[in-house]
Amino acid sequence: MTTYTEEGTTIKGNILVVEARKISDAKVINKSGRHKTQQIILR
Repeated sequence: MTTYTEEGTTIKGNILVVEARKISDAKVINKSGRHKTQQIILR
């Protein structure tokens, strides 16, 4: 498994598994047209 530690690194995948001590509340953001997605911040 590869570990990415640089800020700004782009990760593409169908499923991302992460570990974090704190996560923010989910925030709904617009993508394109009527498509929406959720954003959270991991710390």
